[in-house]
Parts: sequence; C-alpha cells; structure tokens
Amino acid sequence: MKRSFMWQVGMALAGVAVALAACAPGASPATTPTPDATAMWQSECLQATVRALEMERQRYADWLQQASGDQAASYRHTLAYIDAALAKDRGLTPDEFRIAEVYREMVPVLGNQQGQDDIGEPQPIVLEDAWVEQTPPGLLFYAGMSRSGPFYTVVGVPGGDFGALKPGVHYRVVLQPLMPATYPFPSFYVCIKELGVVKK
Repeated sequence: MKRSFMWQVGMALAGVAVALAACAPGASPATTPTPDATAMWQSECLQATVRALEMERQRYADWLQQASGDQAASYRHTLAYIDAALAKDRGLTPDEFRIAEVYREMVPVLGNQQGQDDIGEPQPIVLEDAWVEQTPPGLLFYAGMSRSGPFYTVVGVPGGDFGALKPGVHYRVVLQPLMPATYPFPSFYVCIKELGVVKK
C-alpha cells in the first residue's frame, strides 16, 4: 500500500461535520433513559469501540506487510498508537468510557487535515432505510448511499446480538459514530443505538 498515510486519513475526514454527543451520561435525550438502560448502552459502546480498534489494527497490520521505508514506519507508528488505545479502553469500565474522548484521541493518529482544532463530539445519525448484506460486523448500506460515502461499518448493535440485524430486511436506524476509519472517503465505525424494521 504505497499511498500517503496522511492523504488517506485526510480524505477520510473530509466533509465530515461532528457536533453534539449522544453517548455520555450527561447527555440530554428527549426521553431520559433508566440507569440500567444507560449502563447497558455505555457497555455496548465500549465493547463496540474495542472491536473497531481491533478491526482498524488488523487493516494496518495487513498494509504493513506490503509497505516499506517511510510508509512502513508510518504504519508501525499507527499500530503502536492503536495498541495503546486498545490497552486503555480494555481497562475501562462502562461508567468511565466516553465516546468523545476516544474520538478525539484517534484524531492525532488519523491526521487532522481540515483545520479543525476542535472537532467536537460525534452526533447520532438517522437513516430511514438501511440494510446489511451479511451479518455484522460489516458495512451498512442505506438508501441514497453513493460511491463516495459516507460509509458506516457496524461494530455494535442493541443487546450485542448481531443476528438481530438480518440480511435483506430494511431498517430505520439511529447510528452512533465511534471513530473514523482510514479510507479515501468519509468512513466511520458505528454502534446502532436504535433499530426498527421498515420492511421485509
């Protein structure tokens, strides 16, 4: 993989607007969740983030096998950063986990090329018609999706049951972005916060 690392990640962040948080205990949704529901959601987000980091790490490990010179050094640096993030997040309790902190921590390694010194916190995304072609973890398709994205890789679902998201069934989903993925177009690892069947 000979492409410039900074070019890849710069493109991945291009055109992406991030604002208000949705996965912190202090958030103010329209309906206040119960303590048990909040704890479960925090746990799901944490597990999904660890899964996302593991998947991104594997991508860089694969690229490193084909790289040399400065490119290989860049990939090794990124792998070390991801390893440190994994070690930290695996040691967190759900109460200690904050999506906004993880998101900001990944910006230095992914590269912040858009002049956004403060990227804020990732806001939820609503898709009215979305589906998968295979059981997650994996890519989520949606009505209006283009070849230039945004792309969403599902790494977490309500209750942790990936089998609940069935290929061929169309859903209305509320997505919580967890962290960007390195790709030439806007791409994110996401946890599904709400899931409802639109049509079978």
